[in-house]
Amino acid sequence: MTQPADELLKAIGAYQTRYPAESALADLFVELLEEWPLCLTRDRLAGHLTGSAFVTSAPVLTASDGPNLMKVLLVHHRKLGIWVQPGGHADGVSDLVLVARTELEEETSLTDARLVSPAIYDLDRHEIPARPGVPAHYHFDIRYHFSAPASSPLVVSRESHDVKWVRLADLQEYTTEESIQRMIRKLG
Repeated sequence: MTQPADELLKAIGAYQTRYPAESALADLFVELLEEWPLCLTRDRLAGHLTGSAFVTSAPVLTASDGPNLMKVLLVHHRKLGIWVQPGGHADGVSDLVLVARTELEEETSLTDARLVSPAIYDLDRHEIPARPGVPAHYHFDIRYHFSAPASSPLVVSRESHDVKWVRLADLQEYTTEESIQRMIRKLG
């Protein structure tokens, strides 16, 4: 493997230490990395790496600070028809933090987000339905925590129907996706 793959393996190992209950999932990512660098591309049809930005309103608060204070940034994904965090394909880029930041900027025009920690915030493997010319496959999503002022201007991209800051107290009105709920629980 190469240095970027080794660094990602170390980061996944650290994640497993922080979240031992998610060890089996993390092992799937380790297996995927055995196909480096192909796993960074859509050419690996069964599944490939993606990067996402889980963005909370700045200043960074914990969930215990109150659901009326904290907000999360969500996009209504055009193809999937659900509210999710901004993110997308690595497309050969081995720096998944950069992928997450690039996708965040492309999908929302948010440029003042700050990386809260370089550590992996969450791992998620989810199936993407088949589309014409693209078989069903898995996204192995590596998620990083960012924060930004909720007053930052947002722009809806062509990939989404909408983008908005959602108060934790109102989150159930937008999504009940377990992966979003899991990231909220990790806020503390």
